[in-house]
Amino acid sequence: MLTIGLFALLNIILYWQMYRSLDGMDINDQPESALEITLKKYQKIYPVNILVNGSIVYAEERRNQKLMKKLSRFRFESKQNPADHSPEVYVLVIGETARYASFHINGYARETSPNLEKIPNLVSFTNMYTSANLTELSVPQLITRATPQNFDLQYKEKTILDAFSEAGFFTAWISDQSSKNAVVNRLKSTAGYCYFSKTDFDSDHNYDGYLLKNLDKVLRSPASKKFIVIHTLGSHFRYSNRYPASFEKFRPNIGKTGYEQLTVNNKEEIVNSYDNSVLYTDWFLSQVVSRIRKTGSASAMLYLSDHGDNLFDDSRQLMGHGTANPTKYEYHIPCFVWLSDLYMKNHPQQTRAFEENRNKRASSTSTFYTLLDMANIRYRNSAAEISKSLANPAYKAPEQRVMLNSDKKIILLPD
Repeated sequence: MLTIGLFALLNIILYWQMYRSLDGMDINDQPESALEITLKKYQKIYPVNILVNGSIVYAEERRNQKLMKKLSRFRFESKQNPADHSPEVYVLVIGETARYASFHINGYARETSPNLEKIPNLVSFTNMYTSANLTELSVPQLITRATPQNFDLQYKEKTILDAFSEAGFFTAWISDQSSKNAVVNRLKSTAGYCYFSKTDFDSDHNYDGYLLKNLDKVLRSPASKKFIVIHTLGSHFRYSNRYPASFEKFRPNIGKTGYEQLTVNNKEEIVNSYDNSVLYTDWFLSQVVSRIRKTGSASAMLYLSDHGDNLFDDSRQLMGHGTANPTKYEYHIPCFVWLSDLYMKNHPQQTRAFEENRNKRASSTSTFYTLLDMANIRYRNSAAEISKSLANPAYKAPEQRVMLNSDKKIILLPD
């Protein structure tokens, strides 16, 4: 009885410390790493996980409400110019841990992208760098105007989904990743349709393909204009958990295993498993394009990864991502744009611009401007920012590209 009482007291203390740490935080702060580690351990231990998970949800909701209140009066003043009442579908697919160098369409020796290479009207951007090498730092810079130099802007403005919504679009967020980021969590209350998978991301059966049914549901909705964001698990470790057995093309692989096998001695198995996950991403993107194409609308898809990954590529023998001194394998990311025939007919200027800009220096921070320009959406001060859009002939490549490393330090990237 005494043991049970001490255990209960220990967890009440843990709960109270966590509550004070999370609930009192400003919306742009993150828990201390030691606390995060402790929480992760308790999140899966019954019955403590009831207290831990419940308090996390409560704290996230509090931060969400604070951000909602803070941004309640913000407006982009966005609208389509010229006004267009015909059906349109724009899809942003956010990849995970995908490397530019691991796609056959980009010159990789292995055939990892057979479907993408068969898709007409698809452009691969050859010189796209990410703005951060961690998901929680990269994604906010894809869906807002935040940059490495002005990262907190994500908490002062709304997202690209809000800009599309102001212009009359139905918006959707579909994800098999959860998020502690207040900007992403806010979308649960503001997007027209929102889906976050409840399956643990580390599960061995949480495949991106399961998100397609949610995409189908949104595409069937009566709204004539839709903007959809799909946040995938892509090539997130454990690599072999990212694809079903039918995509096990490269063997041997590391199987359903843990981090203890991430050694240079297992490089062949690691690379094989990673390449299989890229092969699955190739299939997934082809399915997204196929579904959008079937709507018959003027439509487009933009895909880019949040960051890349190291796979024991050179003498440094680095594995994973989030390093303090990022390698090119971490910051050079794949980026694809697909345009429907009708879109190309209706938007010849953007179509030409994509071809003209495909080899120019680019940063993932161009995503916000490019997507709005693709849809002919203008907003307050957009004329001054049009040169940041890859869909525009006025695009100006950045003279220097920077990113946030895992310490949130700004790193100048070499060309």
